[in-house]
Amino acid sequence: MTAMKMILIQRSLPSDFKTQAKRLAENPTPGGHLHFLFQENVKGFYNPMDEVSKAEAIAAVEENEALFDFFGENPQSQIEQALNQVNPHNEKIPLPQVHQAAVIAGLNAAQLGRINVIALEGNPGIGKTTAVMQFIQQRSQGFLFLYLSPRVVINRDVTDKIARNNGNTTGILTLTSNANLIVSAPKWYEQQAKQNGSQPRRIDSAVVVDGFERLNHPDCSILFLTPEQEQEIDCNIVPSTRSKRSLNEREDSVESPHRPGVLRTLATSARKLLEANPRVNRLVMTAAIQGYRTLNESTTVDALSKLFSKPANTKPGKNERSAFAAKIPTIIVMVDELAGDGAGAPFVHKLAEWLHQQFLDPFETTPSPFRIVLIVADASLSNEVVLNSFLNSGDRAPDKVLISQSQGEAPFRVTGTYTKVGPRKHPTLHVMTNSYPARKLDIDYSIRLSPVTPGLTSDGTKQTIRQAIREQLEDQLLMNAYLEIERGLQQGAEQLIFFAQDKAFLRHLQDKLTSGKDALVNKGQVAVLDQSVPANKRLELVKEPRRDQIRVFLMTSSGARGVSFPKTDWIIAAIPRFNIEAALMEVAQLIYRGRGMYTDPETGMQVSGDYKDRRLVMLINDFIIEGEDIDRKRLWLRQSSDLLTLLVMLRSTIHTRIKGDAGLKYKRIAFVPVGLIGDEELLRLMSDEVLDFLHETKVFIRDNHSQEAKAIAIKAANLTEQIFKHLNLTGQASDRNAKSYVNYQTLEALVKTVSRMSSRLLPSLDNHELQIPDGLTCIGPFWIEDWSDRQTEEIFSFEAWKADVKQNSSRLLGSLKEIAESKKFKFPSKLKRPANELYKLLSREQEGFVIESSTRQALKTKNIVIGLPLDYPLFWDEQSEDDMRQQVLQDPQAWRSALGRSLTPQGLIIPVVPHYRTFPWVAVAGRRIFTQLETVFSDRYFMASSELNLLNTILLEDETENK
Repeated sequence: MTAMKMILIQRSLPSDFKTQAKRLAENPTPGGHLHFLFQENVKGFYNPMDEVSKAEAIAAVEENEALFDFFGENPQSQIEQALNQVNPHNEKIPLPQVHQAAVIAGLNAAQLGRINVIALEGNPGIGKTTAVMQFIQQRSQGFLFLYLSPRVVINRDVTDKIARNNGNTTGILTLTSNANLIVSAPKWYEQQAKQNGSQPRRIDSAVVVDGFERLNHPDCSILFLTPEQEQEIDCNIVPSTRSKRSLNEREDSVESPHRPGVLRTLATSARKLLEANPRVNRLVMTAAIQGYRTLNESTTVDALSKLFSKPANTKPGKNERSAFAAKIPTIIVMVDELAGDGAGAPFVHKLAEWLHQQFLDPFETTPSPFRIVLIVADASLSNEVVLNSFLNSGDRAPDKVLISQSQGEAPFRVTGTYTKVGPRKHPTLHVMTNSYPARKLDIDYSIRLSPVTPGLTSDGTKQTIRQAIREQLEDQLLMNAYLEIERGLQQGAEQLIFFAQDKAFLRHLQDKLTSGKDALVNKGQVAVLDQSVPANKRLELVKEPRRDQIRVFLMTSSGARGVSFPKTDWIIAAIPRFNIEAALMEVAQLIYRGRGMYTDPETGMQVSGDYKDRRLVMLINDFIIEGEDIDRKRLWLRQSSDLLTLLVMLRSTIHTRIKGDAGLKYKRIAFVPVGLIGDEELLRLMSDEVLDFLHETKVFIRDNHSQEAKAIAIKAANLTEQIFKHLNLTGQASDRNAKSYVNYQTLEALVKTVSRMSSRLLPSLDNHELQIPDGLTCIGPFWIEDWSDRQTEEIFSFEAWKADVKQNSSRLLGSLKEIAESKKFKFPSKLKRPANELYKLLSREQEGFVIESSTRQALKTKNIVIGLPLDYPLFWDEQSEDDMRQQVLQDPQAWRSALGRSLTPQGLIIPVVPHYRTFPWVAVAGRRIFTQLETVFSDRYFMASSELNLLNTILLEDETENK
């Protein structure tokens, strides 16, 4: 079957890939690095600045019933009118203006008394958000614009552009907030009150306000901040999200105090500001999609109702909304980067329900005075079929690839569908574009294979393949990245971007590029851009002139969202080999980072970077396992098949995004990878602080800081791994007779009943020991146990009776305090925040000698799942004298990784520091997991369970079609 798969994949590749594909399929010669370079020059794509005639644009409007229903009349005439409005003088206009005209036509056509849905699926950089912003900025009539995206930096950019024009306020009131700002506000205000000698007051949240020079601020518990004050808080305030109390001389309990959510804060502050400033009738609010959460029987979207003081289903509520409509009759809600976070799809559905409840339902007997527009936008969802499928995949769905029939390669399309959004179907306008900002585009698929030979461990035993790869992994990845960057610079790249997801790795790469005899560039020519870079420095790096002075940018995909680098002509992306659907979705976005306008240093004129010759390099790293006892031929057949499969998926993703079609030889399809659907709970574990601190420490010690400061961070990280390694998770079931296989005796009874010599082939189902609980699933070598019916606690234990533990705890407290409060060293806020939390978890009010102390936190969640080995009793030492069955694991990290992958491909897996005193286990809390069995038995993912999988099915040639 693998050989057949290989043939199918090779048949789907372009003819100029055949030689390399054949070479890759052959059994490699042992003993050396291998490099396979698949190169193609992409033909026939549209540049965003290519001109499209108005006649061609109008012809691309697919007239159907849904589109007529949306516009209420002929859609082509409406779009023709908008084209003439956007560019009245020319018959041919650039593609972004064509796109803008279609968006404006849709907004102008919005009808009273219903939710008008617009779906924007155009490529990144085409101007989806810009078109909407330009529409509202030109309106003098009142409106409310609610903009939601997964990235705080994009939200801030929207409010900045709408609130100010060339530094002058526009008279449009903008509000934005985020969770960190809300948590930090009380502490910042307390400091300001002490400095100014003013009377303190209760502060529980904060919002950033802009757009007006003079604004009346209502007297309430919300803090109204300027953008400059927000930056000061972000850089200087280290808030604590927990309170701690002593239960007894040995135990402390921590909990997170309740704070207003982001959506509640925005809605409440908007109402109060509108009341205090009656002349304001144009309002913009921005928030992160992650603000959506499920709360018992409701969601955080319900908090938006705080925009009004009276409920919608009452007569006073109807009157209040009628008065609101007299001043603000237009409501526009835009959810951008819909697939960028799992909460995107459920958020859209709840928003549609909320809009109907607040602005339509109160006027059932009379026409609603509101014009309501709901915009869903995402460049990853390239056409109407994919977007509809994504929106209606259910409340939760795993990462996946969506396949649809394509309409061929087309720069511009408009169509209509009846799309289910919320509880109802709505006529929906779809606006699509496919283009790429380059004059010439070359793509390299660079597969680099590094040899790995298992050596010996410290006790003389042979390493496992996993141990050998992990030991040699970083050096090999570092060298491969270095070689690709070197190749780009040698071939004359003006500005090069390298993408990878590991922030610490990027800093290691930065050092290798700028230090030693093999340095390629000087330190001032390389910059790292990710979420660990302070906000003020990040802002400097993405704006002129500093942006255009950097020769090599090293960045994560999240750090690059919404940012343009017009001088970039060489983009290298290290493709992760895990969570591949989400990784491919990011690829479809990050290849567009090279675009936009820059200032010519000689003329001072603005120049477009969209006409540069560009090269994309997709770097795929893998390993060749060397060894006498390895069946190389069989192993390589599977490995090369997997590599070619990834190559086809990667190429199909890029071509679909650029041209609208996957570019396969015999199939006209769109190949669209998308992330998971489902929200996470508002749950912050103590383990989150451990993970964040250890992760940010790795980043810090690789960054440009003093050796003394790095020594403090290294010391604190080492001590954290020692002190916070004893983690326990307890779960108390409401039913005293509830069975759990985490309990040794329960599993032992099953094992003995099944394995004893006298057991029957067909045992009695009434046998209590053989009754497996409903909340238990067996997948391969793992048990997965659902603890949703339990009251769970996370407990860190500290063995204070041990002299070294007591001494190390004291040292760790000192290091953590120095990191959180030091004035001598400028530790970043990303490191200071978890350091401050760990200090609180470890410190105790109770003095004196105790045998053991612990800090515990109740996990108020119904989403908690445990993973453990199928036959974990085998790990115990049966000869232990005190009957405390304890085992010694050679590689606890490998156990944690293997068990963790059985539950989730990403996110927090506890314990963070694997140190198992009984048996190996893992847990995931606060989010729903997707098991392999769930996918296999779901009819939506049937082909995933077949050896001749979905990818091979779509690659099969239909002989009857090609005769």
